[in-house]
Amino acid sequence: MIFRNSKRNIERKHFTPTTAVGEFVIRRIVRSYPNWVTPDLLTYSALFIGILLLPVYYLINFNLSYIWIANILLILHWISDATDGSLAIYRKKSRPIYGHYIDHTF
Repeated sequence: MIFRNSKRNIERKHFTPTTAVGEFVIRRIVRSYPNWVTPDLLTYSALFIGILLLPVYYLINFNLSYIWIANILLILHWISDATDGSLAIYRKKSRPIYGHYIDHTF
């Protein structure tokens, strides 16, 4: 079967009950980033935090107090992962194909 529309022509819209609140929070966070924070820095920090979560989740088996660290890391991961693309769009440095590939690979 031949697909005539490339992925670039597909518009993706995700809507959940918390979408409006999430978009508001993301916009506020993106506007507050200093100039030295780049979309690539956020992407790689999300990858690093995600890898860092693995041993923390393992340590929860031995001491339940590690769940607080896991929750904090999970929130930091969400913030960095959710705002990397928005920051690129906000600063007009978007690379849709590369960003989509890296986001799904990581």
